[in-house]
Amino acid sequence: MKSILHIKTFCALLCAVLTASASHAQVNTPGIVGKNGWLYYQHEFDDDTINQDTSIELIGKITKLLEQNGTMVLVAMAPIKGRIYAEYLPTDLKPTRSVLQGYDRMLKALRSKDVKAVDLNKTFLANTQKNDSRTTFLRHDTHWSAFGALLAAESIRDEILATASLKQAINSLPEVKYDLNWSDVKVAVEGDLIQQLPKGSPSFEKEQRTVFSVQRAKSNTSDALLGSTADIGIALMGTSYSADWTQFPSSLRYVLQKDILSMSVTADKGHWYGLESYLNDPSFQSKRPKLLIWEMPERDMKAPPDFEYREQAYRSDTIEWLLRNSALILNECKPSATKASITTNSQGVAEVSFEKPLSKLEYIQADVINPNARELTFDASGQATAPRKWTVATQGTTLPYTIKLPLIAKSKGFSKLKLTSNDKDKFQLVQLRVCRQPDDILN
Repeated sequence: MKSILHIKTFCALLCAVLTASASHAQVNTPGIVGKNGWLYYQHEFDDDTINQDTSIELIGKITKLLEQNGTMVLVAMAPIKGRIYAEYLPTDLKPTRSVLQGYDRMLKALRSKDVKAVDLNKTFLANTQKNDSRTTFLRHDTHWSAFGALLAAESIRDEILATASLKQAINSLPEVKYDLNWSDVKVAVEGDLIQQLPKGSPSFEKEQRTVFSVQRAKSNTSDALLGSTADIGIALMGTSYSADWTQFPSSLRYVLQKDILSMSVTADKGHWYGLESYLNDPSFQSKRPKLLIWEMPERDMKAPPDFEYREQAYRSDTIEWLLRNSALILNECKPSATKASITTNSQGVAEVSFEKPLSKLEYIQADVINPNARELTFDASGQATAPRKWTVATQGTTLPYTIKLPLIAKSKGFSKLKLTSNDKDKFQLVQLRVCRQPDDILN
């Protein structure tokens, strides 16, 4: 496998793999009308193994770091609907062999990097409920149905129980009894693909779907002993497939009989942005989960952090994404030999000088107090490189808050840093250290 440093994105996909918004529509609308009222998403059939391999390498590095720092990871790729229900594709749409075999190829590649990944594709293909309202995907939508969400959760449970390290990770967590009840009343669902069909396509009524409810069972034990976020040892970080409305989070709570911290991001942000937001959040930094279930659609594997059609606000240089998240994951600061000297003034500014320019394998760990402001500005400069600015969110409390930040320069590293807060009277830089990344992070 090539180093990430040498992997380039050569394939220009026609449109955003991730989003259904009009702002990403680079070409004709991506909705496809299939047989028997089934609708599909054109970009599920795009082929880009180069970008997939970049994603696989990143996932391998991040899961290894998480597990080395106390959090086991299970990757769950949601398979493409066009493979699971290929019999309803339009006659003139023939997926390539690479697309048809893509899930198996990526699953094998992930597992070769010791990534624990569940085979949802095999589970869904083996499902026999294909001709009634119990289908595993919504007919008019890209997402799985309530039945599909429950099936995915059951497959994840089975994978956890069959994998000693994952089973061990959750064995010590308290059981929380949940009950599941199917509704007698169907719910009308307006699929996201209806709005993406070409002009002149037939109209479609809302889809009537069977749903269920999952509720915590009545218990003599106080909920206060069960439900605090600090005590939850399983986290679900995913995309819109993990949104509450899909019933996937509640399915996991039911099949695992455990409390779960559930988070999801919309398609325009993507699962790379979602994971970084979670790693940077106090819910991770103060109480790390024993198990992280990381969900991502199979089609999103073609869209690494620097994917050119992602909205600029959520796009990131791939190397910088890796280094930022590596710093967030590391439990301890491995001290660098580079020393830093700090001066502060009464104007809410702290100035830092490094004895030599920082390298890519170094990052700063700053303990700050910034009670009346929600962000800090980091201005980095150096003699042989262009200046650069970062704006970092802070908690706005009177307690010290730790910020971990790689200061990545485009050429020679930065040698000076200025921290500025709008809260001039209360801001304090309590401590700043230069730390080292793992030596093999960029190999």
